[in-house]
This record gives sequence, C-alpha cells and structure tokens, in this order.
Amino acid sequence: MTFVREFVRHPFRTGALGSTSRACVEAFLDDLELASARRVVELGAGTGAITTVLRRRLPPEARLLAVEVSPILARRLSRRCTAGNVEVVCASAVELRDLLTARGITAVDHVVSALPWTFMPAEEQGGILRAVCQVLHGDATFSTLLAAHRTHTRAGRRFDDLLRQTFAKVAQGPTLWANIPPLRAYHCRRRP
Repeated sequence: MTFVREFVRHPFRTGALGSTSRACVEAFLDDLELASARRVVELGAGTGAITTVLRRRLPPEARLLAVEVSPILARRLSRRCTAGNVEVVCASAVELRDLLTARGITAVDHVVSALPWTFMPAEEQGGILRAVCQVLHGDATFSTLLAAHRTHTRAGRRFDDLLRQTFAKVAQGPTLWANIPPLRAYHCRRRP
C-alpha cells in the first residue's frame, strides 16, 4: 500500500502504481554482468523490487547504493535492506556524483534504474544522465526500464533520442511481458 499511497501523493515522481514484478526484474538483470561488479548504484529504488534481486546476485564484497527521492519509500527500503553491503539514501538522482564522492567512490560498474523517465522534464532527464555518465568507469553500463507503451509516445521518443545523444552504445532489449505494464529495457555504454 505504501507504493500506491506515494503514487497518489506524487504520481509523476513515483511513476507507477506498483513495484516491478520479480520475473521482470530477473529478466532485466539477466542482461548485466554482475558477477565481477564491485560498485553498483540503483536510481529510483522505490520499495526494493530491483534492490532485493541485485543484493542477491552481487558478489559478497560488492557495494550497492540504492537512491530513492521519496522519504517514505527510502525509509521503508532501509528497514527492509539491512545487509551491510547495501546503503539506502534519500536523495535525487541528479546528486549522484556528490553522493558517491561523499562515500569515497569515484566510479561504478553499473547504474540501474526504474525512474519514471517519460514523466520528467527534459532538463531533469539530461541532468540525471549526465550525472550517470560522470560516475561510470570505462566499460561500465547504465541500464534502465521504460514502460513499453511509452516508447512510442513523444516523451518516449525524446528519451530514446537523449539516450543516443548521451551514450556511445544504446541497446534496446525485448519487451518484458511479466509486468503490468510490460516494460522495455535499455542497456547503455558511455562515450569514451
């Protein structure tokens, strides 16, 4: 109910009525090379649908920083994720570089996200993607989800264009039908 309550209070910030399904998260993360990851960031951690699976798949020595802008969802996720290698922080994704600097982290292996991209103004999208690029090391990846039905809207096409302007390589994954609504994954690598 917390997720629905947050959606009712802040629909554009929350972007969905519920968490991403477990089957969808598993399929999304199957495309990432997590076995050798040491530093991973999740943007828009919500109630922890992705966080929970990431925590299980990451090596024991890896650190996961879960960033959530909603104080209510961040508190709830902090109570759920008590593992020493997971830190939940209530902040905006735009602050990513400062958040990592404060923790002595200069670069990360993966940034994953389920942010409501098509509900954001272009300036906010650009600010977050620039922040992501600043923290990815050489062969690191940025992976995100977008509601499949939104990929063909004006906002979805604008986001796709922004990804292609920001990253050297953008691969669009298959539609992940095990979710309502179905989702589409994007996997991106930064420009050298």
